[in-house]
Amino acid sequence: MGRTGRCRRAVRRRTACRRHPGHAAAATGRSHRQVDGQGPEGALVRLGYQDPLRRRGPRRTPARARRRRRPQRLRHAARWLEEHELGAGGRGGPGRHRARGRRVGHRTIQDRLSRTRPRAEQAQGRPTPCVRGRAVLRVDPRRATRRRCRPGLGRPGQPDSASVTARPAARLAGASRAAVALAVAAVLLLSTVVLGLAVGSVHEPPHVVADVVLRRLGLGGSDVTPLDDQIVWQLRLPRVLGAAATGAGLAVCGAVLQTLTGNDLADPYLLGISNGAAVGAVTVIVLGVGVSGTAGIGALPAAAFVGALLAVLVVLTLAGAHSRTLPASRTVLAGIAVGQLCGAYTSFVVLVLGDRNAARGVMEWTLGSVAGVRWNTAVFLVAVAVLGTVAMGAAARDLDAFAFGETAARSVGVHVERTRWALIAAAALVTACLVANTGVIGFVGLVVPHVVRLVCGPRHALLLPMSALVGASLLVGSDIVARSVLPEQEIPVGVVTAGLGAPFFAWLLWRQAAGRSAGGSRS
Repeated sequence: MGRTGRCRRAVRRRTACRRHPGHAAAATGRSHRQVDGQGPEGALVRLGYQDPLRRRGPRRTPARARRRRRPQRLRHAARWLEEHELGAGGRGGPGRHRARGRRVGHRTIQDRLSRTRPRAEQAQGRPTPCVRGRAVLRVDPRRATRRRCRPGLGRPGQPDSASVTARPAARLAGASRAAVALAVAAVLLLSTVVLGLAVGSVHEPPHVVADVVLRRLGLGGSDVTPLDDQIVWQLRLPRVLGAAATGAGLAVCGAVLQTLTGNDLADPYLLGISNGAAVGAVTVIVLGVGVSGTAGIGALPAAAFVGALLAVLVVLTLAGAHSRTLPASRTVLAGIAVGQLCGAYTSFVVLVLGDRNAARGVMEWTLGSVAGVRWNTAVFLVAVAVLGTVAMGAAARDLDAFAFGETAARSVGVHVERTRWALIAAAALVTACLVANTGVIGFVGLVVPHVVRLVCGPRHALLLPMSALVGASLLVGSDIVARSVLPEQEIPVGVVTAGLGAPFFAWLLWRQAAGRSAGGSRS
């Protein structure tokens, strides 16, 4: 600031310039004039963004300089409005600077009026444009109508009467469709359960099945033979319940992992769980340890469970090394690496240390089967599936946000890293418990979530329970096929699920390739 500027500031303070005292005495005779409110400074005063200023003298910038400074002032004003009202970069910031559905534009003559509005407008709740110099912050109806005060919490705006009257009807229609879908899936599961109790090497009529179940539950029923009671209650019902629980748990875990990783081809064995469980099972089989004891569950399931948990811990450690985050891509790569390492160990042990019977036992276990499930194992599997579905279903809204990406999840207040850690740990624990008792049953966690999404949509509040019901029905039906397709031999249920899931897997790949080619041709 030069000599004239220093003296002018001294005059504004009503003090003499220390270096040029004469200028202050010469300028004190000029009249004081308050800002009249016709320009942008007056608007800022009325809106509370600036204190009233007092000018001295009729000094004005030349017209040419004012014309040159207008674009610069407009840019500065627009930048100020974006940073203080919309947040950094025009996006929603934290706290009260959350995006409010506004945009920055040029100021008009209507924006120069006072911010005091008529009572009619105040009653309607219309927001006032925020003015900053040559720029104004206006309400944009094309943007969001929710005004957020804290991340994850919102307050609805002022909708029109048509949307208010249509919203309950649309909500009721959506709820009715969800109820119908759940009812159809429940009826399908009940039908497959009854069919699973009746079909087998010895056919049991449906009325005999009903009599056995009712007599065991103390609800009446006619007399049945001890053989029918042994077949239906002691052999087939635990097997059907174990298959239903395993299918439900694998389907729910597959849906959760597909959303968290953003990978449509993810399944519950993505984290190396199946290969880790195979390591424990192979170790027990080759060493010749019996399958009795160990809290009534057996040494083989216990060892498989320990191996699956160790594999998950190694995967999570590798994925989260040197950072507090858990990236989806690193998690997938770590799961592939651990799975390949466990597979190599399994092959080495079977070929070098095992005999023919041990190799056959390992092969049967890796293909999956529910033939050996009894009541204690069935109750355990049902409890694991129910608790896991409820625990992961409680995070349905967070999973909906994850479906749009991590950035969208953070913008609505989801703690991305903590939620991902918790859900991946829950899915891994449920899968380890299921695999340890039934073996590796593939394609259920991959196929079922995609089928349910095609029918019911991507909302996880409906996707997870529907996946549980459809997955249970699929595995019970596959078990029926596995024990009835050959007259005197039972094939592993994993072979049936692979035969059903492989064509769907190929169709899914073809559909993704067709979508990419169509998108490239449009661009």
